[in-house]
Amino acid sequence: MPALVLTHGYFLQEDPKELQIMKPYVPLGILYICSHLRVKGHDVEVFDSTFSSRGRFALQVGRQKIPVVFTQV
Repeated sequence: MPALVLTHGYFLQEDPKELQIMKPYVPLGILYICSHLRVKGHDVEVFDSTFSSRGRFALQVGRQKIPVVFTQV
């Protein structure tokens, strides 16, 4: 189980305009941060919420017993 899970608050299913276009972006910022933290020796995982749901994210947090979740709206 990772010590740290990074994610973002974007869920494609909640964005009707993007659902029409269907060209979502890769979360490069979070991937860069994850890579940097791994190089520094941290056990990090990325949860890409783009094709997921809030319910699945809640299950992931509960399953991994993540003690703190920070979100940005």
